[in-house]
Amino acid sequence: MPERKSAFMRFISPILDRLIEFASHYKIGRMILKILTREMVAYLICGFLTSIIGIGVYILCYDRLHMEVGPSNTISAVLAVIFAFFVNKKFVFLSNDWSIRHVLIELGSFSLGRLATFIGETGLLILLVEMMGLNNTLCKIFTSVLVVIANYIVSKLIIFRNVKKKPEPAKDAVDGAVIEPANDPVK
Repeated sequence: MPERKSAFMRFISPILDRLIEFASHYKIGRMILKILTREMVAYLICGFLTSIIGIGVYILCYDRLHMEVGPSNTISAVLAVIFAFFVNKKFVFLSNDWSIRHVLIELGSFSLGRLATFIGETGLLILLVEMMGLNNTLCKIFTSVLVVIANYIVSKLIIFRNVKKKPEPAKDAVDGAVIEPANDPVK
């Protein structure tokens, strides 16, 4: 029986296929495709959506509800982390254990990991901007890249490390056709 794709995957798969087809026509695109995995691309897409939610909630709280900066940022960060947890669990790391106990353990670990990278980013920004006098915007971009990398590593190696993934079928290097394993009765 064929596996049913989620609405998200039915939406995103054709887009990814077109991007891959387009990128494969250029040398730099082929180099990037060799580095990126399905998991990394999904992580980047989900991260982009998480950022949109965080910024949107912040603007809603600050501009529309006239809240202070601190509470606006806190509410947006909490909602963004909750959203990020669920999309990372479902679409990036393909974690399918939805028992309450397991979800709470993963959510707790995920939140602590995000808190740790937030604290590290804040400390690094204070060092670079306030103590060393470097450009605020460039430092924020630099630390944001480090945070994205650190969050991916923490999620992959600690939070979702026990996720059992289905092995992907082997593909022919020349034409990309799926290679079926031989049914050899002799072992």
